[in-house]
Amino acid sequence: METKTLYEYSPEFLADEAENTRRGELLAKVLQLKKKRDNGRYDTNWGDKTALGLFLVVQRIINDGE
Repeated sequence: METKTLYEYSPEFLADEAENTRRGELLAKVLQLKKKRDNGRYDTNWGDKTALGLFLVVQRIINDGE
């Protein structure tokens, strides 16, 4: 299997980021997290997170157990 490097400006990277953001918003909905009014982030025990940040934290916990 060939390894691909995605760059921040590539359409593929942006599509992945948009999908991960969507998944983060879904996680927030399922977990009933409320967005903070002042910055639009979700308040968690790990600090304020964007939808993308929330997804990445959960992904890291699942993949790496940390």
